Amino acid sequence: MFENASFHTLTKSEEKLIEKVIDKIISNHENDEWWVIDTAIKSRVSFMLSCHLQDDSFSESLAEEQARLLEEENERKRIEEEDRKIEEQAEKESDKIINDILSEIE
Repeated sequence: MFENASFHTLTKSEEKLIEKVIDKIISNHENDEWWVIDTAIKSRVSFMLSCHLQDDSFSESLAEEQARLLEEENERKRIEEEDRKIEEQAEKESDKIINDILSEIE
């Protein structure tokens, strides 16, 4: 039961591929102790999977950081636009006041 459950995410062809690769490695090390080969294979697989996990984690972190930077940029642009509108309004009001004063002098 457990032997089949442990490979439930692998296809039959993937299982066969792994078996053939392990058989090939074992045949290349006929004079080595089985536990040395076992440890080497498990260590290498663990290392490779850890690298993939780190890559996935980095990609996720990078995407989150890019989203955060985009949000900050959009907020900065929104604030700049608000400041520009306030500046325009102040300019219009000051121009009106100056024109009113000039028209009273004339």
